[in-house]
Amino acid sequence: MTAPAPFPASTLATRTSRVAPTEQVLAGAPRIWGGPHDQNAALMGGVAGHAGVFSTPADLATYAEHLLTSHAAGSADGDWLHRSMIAHVAIQPGASRGLAWVLTHDGMIAGHHGFTGTSLFLNPGNGRYIVICTNAVYHGRPGERLRPLRDLALQEISIT
Repeated sequence: MTAPAPFPASTLATRTSRVAPTEQVLAGAPRIWGGPHDQNAALMGGVAGHAGVFSTPADLATYAEHLLTSHAAGSADGDWLHRSMIAHVAIQPGASRGLAWVLTHDGMIAGHHGFTGTSLFLNPGNGRYIVICTNAVYHGRPGERLRPLRDLALQEISIT
């Protein structure tokens, strides 16, 4: 973002009471708490461009509203959102990848999924967003458990 935004509850790879413990990787070992699940980010000290941010639904809503408002106003952050939603590679029928986003509906919907069960969907065309926060890895790797919820969110946000 080109200007500071208020994200009072968000933190970078910090073990606090506001961050929920997640996965227990090894039997008998403590759960991961305040650290990334991504091994590359862990090797980089816990924070990378794709992992290590811990947030709340309210802070993610603030972020989504800022991006959508900036997009509508044509400001610098809105321009970043527009450019990041340019498809670079097809990843499956009906979906492609932009910068940080999975793009669907002919590039009109942007979504980003976190490993532990978070999702953020943006529809700049109608100014709507959906934030999903789960702790899906608490009882083990989620596999396909989140797919129905994420598919429903994508269906809902695509309604004009």
